[in-house]
Amino acid sequence: MTKMERKMKQIKTRTRWLVAISFMLIGGMIIGEVLAQNSAMVRSGAGNSSLTVQQLSQQAQSLRNRNTQQNSDIADNQAEMDSIEDDTAVQQDRIDDLDTELTANQPTGKNLDDRSADALTDAQDIEPHAKANLPSTTPSDAKCPSGQKLYWGGSSWSCTTETDPTLGIHGRVAKTPPACATDEKTIWSNSTNNWSCVPELDVTGAAGPAGPDGAAGPDGEDGGGIWQYGSGGKIYFNTGLVGIGGGAESGMALRVTGAATIDGNLDVGGNIKPGTGSCAGATEGGMRYNSGNGEVEVCVNGAWQGVSVNGSGLCVPPGSCQTPWATWVNPGGSVTAYQTATVAYGTSCNGQTRTCSSGTLSGSYNFQSCTVNPPANCSLPWGGSLAHGASVTAYASSSVACTTSCSSQTRTCNNGTLSGSYGNQSCVVNACRNCSLPWGGSIGHGGSVTAYSSSAPSCGTACSSQTRTCNDSSLSGSYTNSSCSTRCCLPWGGSIASGSSTTAYAASSVACGGSCSSQTRSCSGTTLSGSYNYSSCSVSACAGCSLPWGGSIGNGASVTAYQNSSVACGSSCNSQTRTCTNGSLSGSYANSGCSGGACGCNLPWGGSITNGQSRTAYASSSVGCGGSCSSQTRTCTNGSLSGSYNYGSCSVGSCSNCSLDGVTVNHGSSRTFYASSRSCGQACTAIDQTRSCNNGSLSGSSTYSKASCPAEVCSSCTAPDGSTVSHGSCRTRYTQPTAQMTCGLCEPCSQATWCCNNGSGSGTWGAYSSCSNSCTCNPTCSFNCY
Repeated sequence: MTKMERKMKQIKTRTRWLVAISFMLIGGMIIGEVLAQNSAMVRSGAGNSSLTVQQLSQQAQSLRNRNTQQNSDIADNQAEMDSIEDDTAVQQDRIDDLDTELTANQPTGKNLDDRSADALTDAQDIEPHAKANLPSTTPSDAKCPSGQKLYWGGSSWSCTTETDPTLGIHGRVAKTPPACATDEKTIWSNSTNNWSCVPELDVTGAAGPAGPDGAAGPDGEDGGGIWQYGSGGKIYFNTGLVGIGGGAESGMALRVTGAATIDGNLDVGGNIKPGTGSCAGATEGGMRYNSGNGEVEVCVNGAWQGVSVNGSGLCVPPGSCQTPWATWVNPGGSVTAYQTATVAYGTSCNGQTRTCSSGTLSGSYNFQSCTVNPPANCSLPWGGSLAHGASVTAYASSSVACTTSCSSQTRTCNNGTLSGSYGNQSCVVNACRNCSLPWGGSIGHGGSVTAYSSSAPSCGTACSSQTRTCNDSSLSGSYTNSSCSTRCCLPWGGSIASGSSTTAYAASSVACGGSCSSQTRSCSGTTLSGSYNYSSCSVSACAGCSLPWGGSIGNGASVTAYQNSSVACGSSCNSQTRTCTNGSLSGSYANSGCSGGACGCNLPWGGSITNGQSRTAYASSSVGCGGSCSSQTRTCTNGSLSGSYNYGSCSVGSCSNCSLDGVTVNHGSSRTFYASSRSCGQACTAIDQTRSCNNGSLSGSSTYSKASCPAEVCSSCTAPDGSTVSHGSCRTRYTQPTAQMTCGLCEPCSQATWCCNNGSGSGTWGAYSSCSNSCTCNPTCSFNCY
């Protein structure tokens, strides 16, 4: 309900009470009678603001006269009338104010309706909130406890804590972060796709040469790269220097203070420095380098003794022999040596026993071991390799022509040599090529299609066909049309396609009162059935009839006439049906309508109708889009109104219209749409479709998308003289250049007509483009020339 409607309702309600009080003051009328007259009085007030107590009194007196049976109630109402009588003047002023307010509001009804529509739009904008399942019954009562706030979850409202991790950016990943310690932070990891807790400062493994202060590990020491455990040993590092042990931070490039054990080999690139000056006790077995004599000495039995040191640091007895591979053989011992370190696949290693005698090793072979090389792989011509003994299929060519086959060969690897000669890893048989069709598209190799010499021969001419076959892109035959449509010639000119039909008539017109005789003539190939020769037939018009009350009706039409224009209340109207027959009107009643007396009925939505009148009433004032209003005809019969529906109008909620090709189709309406193209001679009805709009959606196929029938696509013709004649046009010429005088008579020029129908010309082509109708006296008979 709009603001204007609510305001009018309030004014009507106040006015009803004012009228009721005024009636009581005048004569004690019952409230039911007052309300029965109220609607008409309010309308009178809306159109004329001069409603007075005197007018109310006159209406009340008229009602009192017709309701004398209620006089017994006057005494009961008298006391109340006396108490209200003093307020009559005040109430009259209020009536005047209401009339003024109603008059002032009338011109702004449109503005109020507009504002009401705006308010409705605002209400629709917040409708999802109003419909939500709020924590309380209404939006105005929606409250959350302290520390919580209202949150829309997509389908309902809920109260959640302000720091709820399932909301906001946390809720977007649908994972709840863990509860982290006070010295940890919550971070999101893309690698694990989850939340995790990490310390504020991660110190594990963070020590290093340039590590930050305090980050060097347990009890880390700021500054020059010293790792220290307790008050004991240290590991010291700096440019070109590593030290281990207490006080090791200064000295040589590598310095170990205290005992050191090395597991594994020790490779010494420089000199071995003296270990200690004495050789006794704990140094037994120790080694030193004597720079005085350039020898390595070993502490044996408390004295430094020189020894021969080979590459492995071993002591050997005198007379031993050194092998070519830097090992030692004791005197009298022997070792097996080989001529070469490796031999080719398929051959054997040559060995030799070499014996040590007085420091000399017999023999000449110089290799400690010998290995037979594995067989060699083979390189493949297309890349890669093949193991010894394996085989592969090769092809003479990587591809062959359509209808031929690939030639293959098995190639085997034998210690690096690949048998055979074919050099391609694979081979494909090329696909046979398709053939392009003269009308567009293509067919595959070996396929066939039917072609025609003409797509649309002239009417009465049969189609000429040809089978065209594809052989590796070559198409046999010569016809160039994919289809052929024959046509039948019509007796009144033009033609229709085979399979179509048309209505013909026996005559072009018939007299008034007669009927046209029609016949369906069908085209099959080039033969037209039937015998009627006219494309249309009309029935001569019959005369209409003038009506006694003015106007007229056509022949065959009827109208209802009445004996009298009005009758008394309770009486019925006598009617008569008058029919027009070719200018003559039957019957005798001369009135176009008849109305009853003053026995009328009040309508529940305001206003009234007279006896015998009917109005359409509705069950509700509006229904939604797509719905239908339920109606009922309510008829007034001598003061009694039939039916029960109480609304004078009903509106259906607006539905969306449909738009296509620049036209709009209203919801519930239909329109004919057409395909995007039309063949020559094709009727518009052959390419149309009726599409209906249902709330913004058009029924039917999207193929029919044009609002108007497209023009025919027809071919023009080349005339015998080389000029172009458009489809449907004709060229008129002459068989002689001038008129001829024959036996004293001047014979006019003889015309010849040549017409074009979709690229095909027909008729007679005259030799002359013009002809003079003036005769030259050249008699061919024995008559005088005139």
